Formats: sequence, C-alpha cells, structure tokens
Amino acid sequence: MKKWYLAGTVCLLFPLSLSAQEPAQVQGADTQVQQTAQKATQATARQEEQKEVKKGWAFGAFPCLTYSNDVGFQFGAFGDVYYYGNGDTYPDPLHKISFEVSHYTKGRTRAYLAYDSK
Repeated sequence: MKKWYLAGTVCLLFPLSLSAQEPAQVQGADTQVQQTAQKATQATARQEEQKEVKKGWAFGAFPCLTYSNDVGFQFGAFGDVYYYGNGDTYPDPLHKISFEVSHYTKGRTRAYLAYDSK
C-alpha cells in the first residue's frame, strides 16, 4: 500500500516540477508566442493577396470507363466548361456547361448536356 501511495505521489508531483518556470522565462516565452502569431498572420495575409483569381473560360474533362451486367462496358468522356467573366464572382462561375458522351458495348449510347448560369 505504501509503495502505491509513494508511486502515486511521485507521478503527480513530477509533471508539476516540469512545468514550473521562472517568471522571466515565462515573459520571454509570451513574447515569442506573440511574435510567432504575428508572423503567421502576416503570412496568411500575403497568401490571400497572392490567390489566383480565374478569369474567362476554364475546362475540365475526364475519361469514363465502367461495367454493368445490363449494358456492358461503358467508355467515353465527361466534364465541365466554366466561364468566370472578369473574375468578380470567382470561385462561382457565371456560366457552367456540363457534358457526358459515352457508349456501352451492348449498343446503348448516352449523350448528356446541361447548362447553368447565375
């Protein structure tokens, strides 16, 4: 019983002795923390200024390849075309055109076109 009591006391007091610091060291650490926070804020502000704003047209297309027991293998492409205008509405596009063109080996063909605007 005494061994557990002694071990428990040592376990509780040891972390306290590690966290004890001189007041001058604490003030220096606070200054370092404030400087680090200021540097991080400045870096974030610089990144926001350097963000790329897309203007005009943007295009993205991907191949599609799937299999279904009902219609066989599918092969084709799908994607989107975006128009951002002069970039005032970025990241929301002014116009968006979505498309898919694909064919299945059992004869079915899929052609899809959709348009969306603000």
